[in-house]
Amino acid sequence: TGGSHAPASPRTMAVRAILMQAGLLAFFTLTRAIHPLVIQQTKVDGKYPHDPITVPFFECIVTLVVAQLMALANGGVKEWVQIWNPKPLAVFSIIGFIYALGDYLELKSLGSLSGAMYQVLIQSKLIVTAGMLYGIKGQKQSPLQWILLVLLMLCLCCYSIMSDLLTRHRKLQAMGPNRDPVSGDVAGAESSAIAFGVFMAVAKVTVSCLCAVLSDKFMKDFKGEPIYMQLV
Repeated sequence: TGGSHAPASPRTMAVRAILMQAGLLAFFTLTRAIHPLVIQQTKVDGKYPHDPITVPFFECIVTLVVAQLMALANGGVKEWVQIWNPKPLAVFSIIGFIYALGDYLELKSLGSLSGAMYQVLIQSKLIVTAGMLYGIKGQKQSPLQWILLVLLMLCLCCYSIMSDLLTRHRKLQAMGPNRDPVSGDVAGAESSAIAFGVFMAVAKVTVSCLCAVLSDKFMKDFKGEPIYMQLV
């Protein structure tokens, strides 16, 4: 009657929910994929024009401000006050600190590694996360799931390695046969920088996987807290 609309059927609502989840997953995957590439583009002559700690610091400030504004806009002062509930505040503050540490480690790693090499190392998070889920939450993976995880990680690593090798080959071809030889000191310095970058990348993977497992656990424990309150 009039301009009223019939309520959506349960099937339609289920399809909408699946499409929304798929869209959010695709958006998250895309942003994470281009994330290292964007960081690489900020380099000037192979170095950052700023201290690596600057980015996580300002990211935390923006998150604090925006999330509190969202709480005020959604529920007013009453909901904003709930942000400072001691128990969830303590839990998510620790997780937030670890996330910030992971961002810092990522920037330090990308300061010494190419984006492609970093992507190779970061693929190990699939296996590390699965192991931490078992150790912290007791969530086991079936043999088939382990096989799929390993195969996926190896495929991503092969693609990244071949892409990096192709880029290096093109650079050498562009330099021509009369390029200057690399001295031992320069080669040693580059090797040390790469080793440092690999160490930072491994630390980043460990920290990120720990944060992911802890977030999955405590976000369910405090599911009554909106996401923007958890971010604060």
